[in-house]
Amino acid sequence: MNQQTVLLRYSLAFLTVLSAGALRLGLEPLLALDAPFLLFFLAILLTARYGGSGPGYLATAFSVVVLGSLGLEPRFSLHMGSLADFVNLGLFAAGGTVASIVCGQLREAFAESVREEARFRLISNSVPQFLWTAGPDGVYDFMNSRWFEYTGMEPAQPIGLTWRPLIHPDDLEGVSDDWDQLLACRGSRIRDFRLRRSDGEYHWFETRTAAARDLGGRVVKWFGSTVDIQATRELRDKSRMEAERFEQIARSAPGLICQFLLRPDGTSAMPFASPAIRDIFGLEPEDVKEDASRLFELVHPDDVEALHLSIAESAQSIAIWQREFRVNHPVKGLIWVLGRSSPVREPSGAVSWFGILSDVSAGRKAEQEIHALNTGLERHVKERTAQLEEVNQELESFCYTVSHDLRAPLRHIAGFANILAEEHGPEMSALARSRLKNLQSGAQNMGTLIDDLLRFATLGRQSIASRTVLLNLPVDAALERLTPQCHERKIDWRIQNLGCAECDGGMMRLLFGELLGNAIKYSRNRELAVIEVARMELGGETVISVRDNGAGFEMEYAGKLFGVFQRLHKTADFEGTGIGLATVKRIIHKHGGRVWAQGEVDRGATFFFTFPGIRSVLDSDLPAPLLPGFDYAIAGGSGSVSATEDEGQTKPEAYRVPGRE
Repeated sequence: MNQQTVLLRYSLAFLTVLSAGALRLGLEPLLALDAPFLLFFLAILLTARYGGSGPGYLATAFSVVVLGSLGLEPRFSLHMGSLADFVNLGLFAAGGTVASIVCGQLREAFAESVREEARFRLISNSVPQFLWTAGPDGVYDFMNSRWFEYTGMEPAQPIGLTWRPLIHPDDLEGVSDDWDQLLACRGSRIRDFRLRRSDGEYHWFETRTAAARDLGGRVVKWFGSTVDIQATRELRDKSRMEAERFEQIARSAPGLICQFLLRPDGTSAMPFASPAIRDIFGLEPEDVKEDASRLFELVHPDDVEALHLSIAESAQSIAIWQREFRVNHPVKGLIWVLGRSSPVREPSGAVSWFGILSDVSAGRKAEQEIHALNTGLERHVKERTAQLEEVNQELESFCYTVSHDLRAPLRHIAGFANILAEEHGPEMSALARSRLKNLQSGAQNMGTLIDDLLRFATLGRQSIASRTVLLNLPVDAALERLTPQCHERKIDWRIQNLGCAECDGGMMRLLFGELLGNAIKYSRNRELAVIEVARMELGGETVISVRDNGAGFEMEYAGKLFGVFQRLHKTADFEGTGIGLATVKRIIHKHGGRVWAQGEVDRGATFFFTFPGIRSVLDSDLPAPLLPGFDYAIAGGSGSVSATEDEGQTKPEAYRVPGRE
């Protein structure tokens, strides 16, 4: 309380007493009774009521002074008259003091009541619930601000029974009955109900009540709180649905879903176990809810110690527990069980595992059968491999034998045919010379076939000498060997930078020799042949292709291209033995790759191959050298390689691609 307020309170004492004195003098002629103390006593009461006890004491003392001056004879004198006057002033002073004390206490009590009411309103308005009071008849006479915020009603509007229309129609009758029973002291609570919000949405509420009673036990006041439990009910409903869903999952799961508890004293329990415990252990969930020792009694004796040890290790490290063990099922007999669960340490020091136990007997049996099958298959594969190796050795021996044994008589045939042509050719008729020429051609083709067979057989036994190879080098070497076939031909060579690969260089020369030889051969009917060797990316793989614009082939026969002795053209049109593409396929397969072809009749053919050793990134954008340390340029000419001396080294002057204009 500040100084100004105190001054005003004590000034009130002088103001009221002086006013009483003035009224006493002014009204004295009109007063029928001689009551000099009445107005001053009223002044003391007013001062004590609004100023407190201290100002009341001051008003009493000042009133005694004023009364002694005005109310006693002689007036305007402090001279005390008779003893009676002295007694009257004493009694007045005592009465004023008592009145000041009583009024001051009443004032303090009233102020405290006001403060308590303000404190109550502040507290009631700060809680999230509805706080209310009602009379014995159930008519509400107070609601905190939460009610008005929720319903949108005006605080000045009388509350009364305005809550009834806001209750959901389906709940109104039951809530009204509960309230009537409560007012009649025959009920104990009000059921949960839905209450409409200002936006029209209903929320669930719960109400608690308490009655204030008089000494006779009659209710004089109802106090209550109403709590919004919408979120709680939604959470409860969701939890119930989740529990039902989990129960359905646990019931339909193929394994035992459970919680295993290991207490600090070493005892164990299974507080939750799905119905599948009957299939795993032949027990009911209630059998192990408090004591899980019966589970370990059913575990195979040879697995019990290891099982306990794995559980102890998981409890110590709080690591995921996983274990396979055997269980002696009362009905099924011995079964294999796989358990996997995640541990959680409880505040009490216990450890809980949440997981699943599954019957894996069928899997174990299948593993044993698969193992037996694999063992038998491995044995069978070894036997078949040995047989195939033996057959291959016999086949290779046969090829060698055939090639070597046929060479001698073939040389005799070719030699005598040549002698016959030289010595008796002029004497022969045209028909005889034609037949002799066919004999010489057949002998030559037979020799070529024997050479190809021998090379094909040798390739099957040859191991790969893998190293880093610049793929343009085997292309150059193949082109140099094929130069005679390009004589007097016009060929447009389009050779890209092919990059490097980990491969056998000799086999690559043979491969490009076969592919480029076929391209030259099957494009010889073109006035200008186009042969392209390219590198590309297809389906995430680096692929090398050889393309020509020659005779092509029908795609429905593409599967026969890479077989031995498989030819899609007549020998009269295009010579060959049918071994070349089979050799290409064997080389690529030995490098772990694959080869395929695309073609169209009279539109040319493209052969593709890829293998893991081809590097996916080019080392350089420049053309690859013809030989290590040499550079080359594509130019026109007759297909020969001319060289000049440069610092003691033979260097190709230019690589003249045959037919290039």
